[in-house]
Amino acid sequence: KGASPGAAPLAPPSNAPLPRSTHVRPTGPPTTSEAVVAGPDRVVFRVSQRIGETEFAPSASLEAALLKAAREATSISIRGRTDSASVDDIETRIALSRALRAREFLVSHGADANKIRLWYRAAGGFIADNSTAQGRAMNRRVEIEARGLPSTASAPLASDVSEAPNP
Repeated sequence: KGASPGAAPLAPPSNAPLPRSTHVRPTGPPTTSEAVVAGPDRVVFRVSQRIGETEFAPSASLEAALLKAAREATSISIRGRTDSASVDDIETRIALSRALRAREFLVSHGADANKIRLWYRAAGGFIADNSTAQGRAMNRRVEIEARGLPSTASAPLASDVSEAPNP
């Protein structure tokens, strides 16, 4: 099986250091959105980000549910995404940096680093129509999937967070 174009496990695209923030000036609306999707033994947390932003700062309600899930999960996948239609060095760095910042957040709040796998995708993998501003805003995101949760844990985690703007 071949890998999807632009999808990669954790591996820096070059020897250059990763920026704390990117060279792209953030633009767009001052808020991001958050969503939680629960399955029988997993929950996916989605945090959209402004253009060029890589810092991970969830709302208080999402943070509480995310950290609870991270503690209870047997494995965690973090996926950094962009809204780009094509892969280039800048978009690759942004996607990777988004995943790394989310990992740093989880580990700094007590999540077990050994349970975490990182992925990033500089282009594609859209969840919304990328031809609209609203769709692109949803596609610029970090997804954190907590798996191996007790069957009673995932639904309450999703109900703890409503899909709402994150100031």
